[in-house]
Amino acid sequence: MDNFMTEEGVIDDMPRRKKIIINPYKTEYEEMDRSNVISPKKRNHKNKESSEKKKKNNHKNMVRNFVRKVEANFYSGAYMVTIENVGSNVEEAKKSLARYRRRLKSAYLSNGRELKWIAVLHRGKNGSLHYHIIILACSEIDKATIKQKWTGYTGGYCDVDMIVGQDGLRMAAIYMIKGALQCDPTDPEYRKGARAYSATNNLLSPIISYERISAKEFGQDPRCIKGMYVCDDRRYVDSSGFRHHNYTYRALDEDRGRCCDARYN
Repeated sequence: MDNFMTEEGVIDDMPRRKKIIINPYKTEYEEMDRSNVISPKKRNHKNKESSEKKKKNNHKNMVRNFVRKVEANFYSGAYMVTIENVGSNVEEAKKSLARYRRRLKSAYLSNGRELKWIAVLHRGKNGSLHYHIIILACSEIDKATIKQKWTGYTGGYCDVDMIVGQDGLRMAAIYMIKGALQCDPTDPEYRKGARAYSATNNLLSPIISYERISAKEFGQDPRCIKGMYVCDDRRYVDSSGFRHHNYTYRALDEDRGRCCDARYN
């Protein structure tokens, strides 16, 4: 039987467990029951089909983790920035992005603010490189300033839009990561194992914990919580025969948010 790593770093054997992922505007629950395996399938790691399924699953997890990272640090009103003319190759693009980040960081610091951003490199249909960036907005820094810090120094194209709503933020994050250069193995500059995004060091990670649950607790309908509603409630059995029950609580007023952890209050 497989083991799970708890937040404290201790390997714990849990036949039934609940994974809890807390973000400012929602809390996700992922229950798994491995005690009674249903229709177990033998794994063949040399099988090409199994290898493709593993790749798809890894990509799915990467998208999910990226979206969670974005939701832990940004909210409605953040800026979605697109910059072009970043360079002819990945290394030049990284240097251009670093210079742009330094200029923006200086502008934020001069106003007593801290820059928070996450950027993903894309390759357009014409082969040119460009970045999509989510930047935490502040009242002292307007769209014109963000645009000028790129066009005023490089002469390149820069578009700045405001993200509206938490659904808009999720869609922006999904669009960014699914089109990432590092998510396309056919790209000539794709590097296996390289991270698909660049971010400032001050970004928080979602709060993740594990709980042991009993057979009676597994699969119960989510209870009602004031100010929250349940979505994405689904049950399924994976290819290994493990039973799953996943559901999510989202805040009714997502502009304000609701979270039981003090870090987000």
